[in-house]
Amino acid sequence: MVAAEEPIGQELHRVFRNIQESQEKLICQNNYFGVPIQHPGVIREVQANTIILSIHPHQIAAAWTEKKIFLQHSQLPMVLKSVPESFDFSNRLITLSSYSAAGPSFGKRQSLRVQPKDPIQAIVAQEGIRMTATLADLSAVGVGVYTFAALLHDQVEFRKDDPITVGFTLPTYPHQLVIDGFITNALKMRGNFIRRIGIRVEPQGEAAGALSEYIAARQSEIILQLQSLSRELTREESVSV
Repeated sequence: MVAAEEPIGQELHRVFRNIQESQEKLICQNNYFGVPIQHPGVIREVQANTIILSIHPHQIAAAWTEKKIFLQHSQLPMVLKSVPESFDFSNRLITLSSYSAAGPSFGKRQSLRVQPKDPIQAIVAQEGIRMTATLADLSAVGVGVYTFAALLHDQVEFRKDDPITVGFTLPTYPHQLVIDGFITNALKMRGNFIRRIGIRVEPQGEAAGALSEYIAARQSEIILQLQSLSRELTREESVSV
């Protein structure tokens, strides 16, 4: 069992050595503005408390943004979350330490769920009460929103599996979408002033098409943004040397 946030233990050190000697690749993963970024990585060095990986520059840029990276391999006891210690953008190297179990939330990071570039206002309706909200993220089967509604409407509880309706207008579609769904979670944020409501949806017809079109367009924008960030980080590093 890997202890949370501790230096490499003897067993994990041995596993990393075995992976390095076998020249097998780790699967590295980040989540960049809702888009899963996954590339293979090769262990170049195993040191006392760190490993040095050679990976795709987009993965390094995503790890730089998230301040963490997830590692998968058949020899590892579980999916590991690791913290980057240093970056070498020019040589496509990243130094990692502080390993812990990724936990059950890792599975959610593997699904595409894009975040809007600019704020998109929404209306959520539950039990006859309409409340303003802001879209947090979107997927083909889920919508996340932020709302102050719990402060304004004491009778709103946002219980899991309760029916709820969300309406919003996407920049890629001229008409308002109104989609019925069910609450999957309601998280308190920022000192209980804001709720993040997760909604499971099954859009049909035009709504499904409009969502797919927006998600695909936003995914392309995010990938281009990541490519630009990767080039910028490499350029800044070369200038500072």
